[in-house]
Amino acid sequence: MIKISNTTIVPIIIIGAPRSGTNILRETLTTIKNVGTWACDEIPYIWLYGNKKHPTDLLTTEMVTPYIKKYISDQFVTISNKIKKDYIIEKTCANSLRVDFIDIIFPRAKYIYIIRNGLDVTYSIMQRWNSTFSLSYTLKKLKYVPKLDIPYYCIEFFKNRYFKKKEKNRLKFWGPRFVKEEEMSGLSLEEISAKQWVACVERSNESFRKINSKRVFRLTYEEFVTNPQKQIEKMSKFIGVSIDDKVKFPAVNNASIGKGVKKLSSSQIELIKPIINKTMYDNNYSCS
Repeated sequence: MIKISNTTIVPIIIIGAPRSGTNILRETLTTIKNVGTWACDEIPYIWLYGNKKHPTDLLTTEMVTPYIKKYISDQFVTISNKIKKDYIIEKTCANSLRVDFIDIIFPRAKYIYIIRNGLDVTYSIMQRWNSTFSLSYTLKKLKYVPKLDIPYYCIEFFKNRYFKKKEKNRLKFWGPRFVKEEEMSGLSLEEISAKQWVACVERSNESFRKINSKRVFRLTYEEFVTNPQKQIEKMSKFIGVSIDDKVKFPAVNNASIGKGVKKLSSSQIELIKPIINKTMYDNNYSCS
């Protein structure tokens, strides 16, 4: 939440591993009156301000300088004033690896933390690693690159485009950078995707154990898509906003529940299970 009158910053940060339902949460909540966000679904360049050359997205509290804190805070105030909304929601999946970093910048932030079945997420992540390039989506994200960082990201963009063409449409890296690129050498796509989910969930869980539970709303993807209205009502109460009966929320369905088991081969599942089994169990899911 950002109160425009006094710019008191208490943002609502959606935390979740990629492909866990963070996008539909963002789209749903921003249809509520007086709730808004950026025109792009993620703002990674803003969060990486001052740390753009760090090899992973695992930013620590020691990496928050007063200048970085002010810059990121100012971006929330700026967007609030621009779109004239009191409540600002932000969803960048890589934030699941750096909740402690965010909490130093916004010590009164509220979090909506969503978790999804690891097999379903792993399958969905695998599809994204081989996804096609979208110029329109890239341009939306580039709008929010800090001006002084534009040359650096332009060079990185063309390096990644060259890699994608050379590797027959395979991305150099997709999603949260949970390890250095060289540490993935020799791993299969199944192993990379599974490890990415585990890293995001484990890192988030570790951080939320240290944060007051009153500041965290937890839900599963399965709960949300099975009964979205109930979860929306709970989240709106948590945020502190009321729902207008006339608001039309985006369509939500549960067709993707169990998709990983349906689409992955038995050999793929056997490769993935040892990686995700403990994290699944610890978060009330089963690999059986």
